[in-house]
Amino acid sequence: MNLHQNKNAAACVLGLLAPMCFLVGCATDQGRDVESINRVLREGTRSFKATSTRPIDGMLSLRDALSTANERSETLSLEGEALIRAVVQRRRAVSAFLPGVGLNPTYQVRDTGQDGSDSTDSNLDVPIDADLVVFDGLRNVNSYWRDVYLVERQRQLLLDVQEQILLDVGQAYYAVLRAEAQVRVLEGSVSAQEERLRDARGRVEAGVARPLDVAQTLAQVAATRVTLIEAKRAVADGRSLLQFLMNAPVDGLRLTDEFDDVLRESAVVEGRSLAQLMTIVARFRSELIASERGIDAARRDVRVALGAYYPSVSIRLSAFLYRETAPDERTWEGVLALSLPIFSGGRIKADVREAWSFLREAILIDSQARRRVGREVGQALRNLRASEARLAELEISQTAAREALRQAEAFYAEGLATNLERVTAQDVALQAELALATERIDLQFLRLRVLRACGTLGENLSEDAAFSAFSFNAQKREP
Repeated sequence: MNLHQNKNAAACVLGLLAPMCFLVGCATDQGRDVESINRVLREGTRSFKATSTRPIDGMLSLRDALSTANERSETLSLEGEALIRAVVQRRRAVSAFLPGVGLNPTYQVRDTGQDGSDSTDSNLDVPIDADLVVFDGLRNVNSYWRDVYLVERQRQLLLDVQEQILLDVGQAYYAVLRAEAQVRVLEGSVSAQEERLRDARGRVEAGVARPLDVAQTLAQVAATRVTLIEAKRAVADGRSLLQFLMNAPVDGLRLTDEFDDVLRESAVVEGRSLAQLMTIVARFRSELIASERGIDAARRDVRVALGAYYPSVSIRLSAFLYRETAPDERTWEGVLALSLPIFSGGRIKADVREAWSFLREAILIDSQARRRVGREVGQALRNLRASEARLAELEISQTAAREALRQAEAFYAEGLATNLERVTAQDVALQAELALATERIDLQFLRLRVLRACGTLGENLSEDAAFSAFSFNAQKREP
């Protein structure tokens, strides 16, 4: 085979291998990446069954709202992309243990003319090169474990963001319920007050009451209507926020709270002290697990930086598919290279100092996170206990206010009480009704806040109505 034929054969080989390498390098599965994000989110809400995002019979339950937000939130998707990048970086670390193989053809043209003559020669080499790092001060090993910890850290951060999104949705959901409860109370009060206003006007026309009674009653009706207008605006604002968080329309849907018994009987909320809750927090709060993994990753980074002081050993093997450079009869060659840092201008020392700084920073972040979470759990528990105590007193207040209003109405009808006393009793009864309706809804949300503070919000919102025990068998903390 002559030289021209050899070059044609080499060109054919390159023509076949180049498209294959291109196709292999471009092959990616984006759907698999997205599914991996969704799988983590589903694991974070294992108690959620697959629920339809289309409400049935015009009703939107809290579970439906949470499930829809879990599926459609851009915030969760953005945080999930950070997890994908961490997984990709871990894959890069794995590649450090494997040889790098590449097709590296070279074509060389040289001027060989003498005394001004115009002549050239050319050489074509088609080698397949393989490079393998045998030892690099264990930097590849520590880089791999650092990235393993960073993947777990990012996964826990995603779960933490997920729980915060669920809490935000729950807060908006209960804000709408609270405002709608206030609207119902106020509409009933306005109807009753308008009836009393008509009665006062009739009494004035009959000459048995003073115009002052009409003015006082009318002022109270107007003030109640103003409060009603604000309550309706709060309903509209709350629904707008809920729609934004869910990324789904909620107009015209009736909100139903089906978690009263579940939240009331949850072992996290019911009958546990702060110390017991902190034990649960240490196992289940994703933010704290993430900070621990951050410390582990920072420690590995220190070892990576220190590894630069050690010598590195690498092997390079080349197998020639075609060769024209001398000695052209040699079909392969290998090189064993040793590299020992002697002077780097202080770069390695600076990298080590920086790595130690990041480790100290990670430890401080973990310490601050634990103190912040401890304060958050304590505050959430105190707010819950205070709400339960307020609810008991508000029920007494409502009963007393209703009785006072009944007696004021009876005394006013008999002429034994003034209209001002009746109006005052009406106002007290209205405020008691509003306070009780508001506290009942707020108590539900405060239970959600305790679950969120413990990192168990998704674990406790079960579809099983008989769920009343905390799932200590769930292994949220990774080994």
